[in-house]
Formats: sequence, structure tokens, C-alpha cells
Amino acid sequence: MHIPIAIALNMRSTDWLIAIFCGISFLIMFGLASAKGDFQSLIDNTLINDAISRKKRNYKND
Repeated sequence: MHIPIAIALNMRSTDWLIAIFCGISFLIMFGLASAKGDFQSLIDNTLINDAISRKKRNYKND
């Protein structure tokens, strides 16, 4: 009994080059975003803006 460990994708060499380029580009962009980061301030800012909009909406409903 053969257990398949890979599936033939039948991709041409240009398809492989594009897939590899996209993968490497994703890793580079993810690395830059992680290094440059400051995601915590983005989350804090989003939460503050959400709280302000909820107060405004509740104020209008009262």
C-alpha cells in the first residue's frame, strides 16, 4: 500500500518561479512588518476609537 506524501501539481517552471517569488515576498513583508511593528498602538487606537463611537451612538439614542 502506497501512502502519498506529495501530490503532483503539474506546474510549469514559470508557475514554480511565481509561487516561490510570492512565498519569499510574503516572508520579507511579514519580517518587515514584524520588525517595524508597533501593532500594540494600532490595537489601542482602534479600541479607543471604538469606545468613542459607542459613546456617541449611545448618546444619540438617549
